Amino acid sequence: MKKINFLIIATLCCSLHSLGQSNIKSYVADISLPKEANKMTKEQTLSLINNRYKKTMMFRSYNNVYYIGNIIVYFEDMYNGDDELTLSRHKQSTEGFNKRYGSKIIESKIITVNNIQFFVFEYQEGDEINLTFTPDFKNKETIYCEVKYKIEDEAKAQKIFNSLMSSFRYKN
Repeated sequence: MKKINFLIIATLCCSLHSLGQSNIKSYVADISLPKEANKMTKEQTLSLINNRYKKTMMFRSYNNVYYIGNIIVYFEDMYNGDDELTLSRHKQSTEGFNKRYGSKIIESKIITVNNIQFFVFEYQEGDEINLTFTPDFKNKETIYCEVKYKIEDEAKAQKIFNSLMSSFRYKN
């Protein structure tokens, strides 16, 4: 009986510990999420966007959408295909797209963190800010990360963003 109780307690402890150490679901990368991150369904995401965020936010997939406080965090695997897409080309096309649609570009740069190059892009639409990163392509694959927040949540959003980027690791 003591062995059974011990096994139950050990299993529960391991399960609870893993809840606080979640990673995103990706074929390309491992990124550690903050403990307070809550995974959202498509319905929850759309409801939050309609209620809190007025600017259109469309995702190709709703498998990796998280809510941390008042901040949305989204991840999506990206594949290069046959055309060789570099971070510089990705930077140019992203800037062009956002200029065309009237977004206020706050920052657009390529930086290196943990020996990995990242394209970091930040733009504003009204009182909403989108802060994104895309690591350099490896084997024609990468991941896109977006942190969406209101101006009043900027300090918290920056902290989350920096934590996500510094925890990034390629799977292969």
